Amino acid sequence: MLSGHVDGDQVFYSDLLAGLNRATVPIQRVAEVLAEMGVLVDDRPRAFDGWLERKLTGLASGVAGDTGTWLRTLHDGGPRAKPRAPFTTYNHMNNIRPILLDWSIRYGHLREVTRDDILAAIEDRNGSTRRNVLVSLQSLFSFCRKNNLIFRNTTRGIKVGEHAYGVIQQLRTADIERAVASATTPAARLILVLAASMPVATSRLPNCSSTTSTSATGG
Repeated sequence: MLSGHVDGDQVFYSDLLAGLNRATVPIQRVAEVLAEMGVLVDDRPRAFDGWLERKLTGLASGVAGDTGTWLRTLHDGGPRAKPRAPFTTYNHMNNIRPILLDWSIRYGHLREVTRDDILAAIEDRNGSTRRNVLVSLQSLFSFCRKNNLIFRNTTRGIKVGEHAYGVIQQLRTADIERAVASATTPAARLILVLAASMPVATSRLPNCSSTTSTSATGG
């Protein structure tokens, strides 16, 4: 691989693929040696670059350009931005790509998107889906406004809203009786006592506290 090269030359990874295909020496091992020597240039395309190209396909050129800049900065970092975890970048784009495709039919650039377009995009979405889409749109438009790619951030002031958690349901009497009967060890009885101290559980366990307290103390 180094024949024909002089001191100061660099060797590209793609050259290894062409020059060592018929050799018995593993390409990866040769690459490690050349990297240790400081002469290897890894010019292989990144998986992220292929993913990004696929995700931007179908978008209007102006929309794709600004969106691509945003995603590259999220993934690689920038002058005043640290790189984010890869899954954060992927999730953001997956959340809003259908919306960007729809806008690309009508608009050639993100600066044409109005506040009404943002509201319409999240109108039929509920719960965590609405929240995730809005957070991704806010990230995109905040980045574009900060970098003077658009005139105004049309997502500003739109509330994400609180995350909706599941409602705690009361246990049925039969479930409580089974829990009491199955608490045969001191640790299990202690856990049951702590559970019975919750307001909902206490209202459904009129005799559980005294029974389990006696058991937990050695009864």
